Amino acid sequence: FFLMIRRPPRSTLSSSSAASDVYKRQVQSVGEGGLLCVTATDLAVLCGNHSEVCHSQYGSMSLRNSHSFHEFAIRAVLASVESAANRYKRHIVPVISYQADFYLRTFVRVYTSAAEVKMSPSKLAYVWQCHGCGTSTLQRVGKVYTKGSAKKFSPGTGPTVPQECEHCGRSHNMGGPIWAEPTFDPDWVQDAISELDRGSYGSGDRLEGLLRLIGSELPDVPLYFDLSMMCNTLHCEAPPLAKIRSAIVHAGYRVSQAHTKPLAIKTDAPSTLVWDILRCHVKDVPLAKPPKQKSPAAAILATSPSLEANWSRTAGAVSGKRATGTVGFVPNPEPHWGPKSRATGKKRSNPGDDHAMSEQ
Repeated sequence: FFLMIRRPPRSTLSSSSAASDVYKRQVQSVGEGGLLCVTATDLAVLCGNHSEVCHSQYGSMSLRNSHSFHEFAIRAVLASVESAANRYKRHIVPVISYQADFYLRTFVRVYTSAAEVKMSPSKLAYVWQCHGCGTSTLQRVGKVYTKGSAKKFSPGTGPTVPQECEHCGRSHNMGGPIWAEPTFDPDWVQDAISELDRGSYGSGDRLEGLLRLIGSELPDVPLYFDLSMMCNTLHCEAPPLAKIRSAIVHAGYRVSQAHTKPLAIKTDAPSTLVWDILRCHVKDVPLAKPPKQKSPAAAILATSPSLEANWSRTAGAVSGKRATGTVGFVPNPEPHWGPKSRATGKKRSNPGDDHAMSEQ
């Protein structure tokens, strides 16, 4: 579908499964400004089940139990493609990236520029993830600054987190590096939606829902919070998503949904504010029983919120079909849809047996 809307100026290359084995060779053969498509189906590796394999294949350490593991996977692949392109004085510009079903796919333009390659470390980031509450903090690999009229490059400054998590007191795991810049071009997404409205496609409803979800995301905010996982940490009743988003908007920050998870909270608000809002929610809806001592929930709730959450609904807090009129997360076409287990049965010992039996 995407290739039908915008034909690449030079060539299009795609790969699947162990994507890194292919694009590391193919990234140098794409024409200037050409489109490279990378499809990865090894999400178990990219989402944290085998971080050592992820590092060997993609050069990034994946994190288990991350709030935004699917987006982390997309950004890990983009960082790996960028690294492969840098070896040939090339860099990438993402057009659109998404995760659907059991795979992720990203479309990037490939350009040649030695000056832009120097900017690459500032586009990547390590991720510090708390082992207790799951809060993630980014640390850029490199930074760019101006000295006089010259542009200077240096390693990133860190660590960006204390030895113990400021929320629950647990230690941190470090993952990455991942791509920390936008994963899609907002103008291209809007053009694709307009083209979709003018055409007729078999899976038009699902495509439109996916595109509108991606287009509504905050492009400059890497990763997100998962409301269900945060409430699971606190052992509290999950509030309506619009309620939490309204409180964030009233606090003066932006917020959006994410196409990879219905209960995602993608916001530029600091993690301290999001936890404060949930503390206010627990004050209004108390826990069924006190949290265990020395648990992350006990440490988080021991601190009083530094603000009084404003729960009044705002227009920006509404998402999904109520906001766009289009279903974003379209259900699968049939139950248990997706990759099935491999074929089983007795293997024939001699392929010629069937021919001999037919002659008899």
